[in-house]
Amino acid sequence: MSEHISKEQAQEIVLRHLGIELQNFFGILDGIPEEICVYLPSQDKKDYWCMFVPKLDGIMAVGGCRFICVSKKTGKVTFDGIVGE
Repeated sequence: MSEHISKEQAQEIVLRHLGIELQNFFGILDGIPEEICVYLPSQDKKDYWCMFVPKLDGIMAVGGCRFICVSKKTGKVTFDGIVGE
């Protein structure tokens, strides 16, 4: 694997991790937004590609969305949890 994974590679990692196709449902962020507090191996928020995956239980679904972080260095999913509840 190259020194850092690309945005496109991060998206493919998350899609494989989820086992579904959601390309049009979420965007990829370069780094962790300041308002999101997650505990990860690297404290540098720029070391990750991050994705918000909306709740898919229907149009009236309430609650937080899934937030997934992928290490730019290793390509591994380092966080997969619910945020925004």
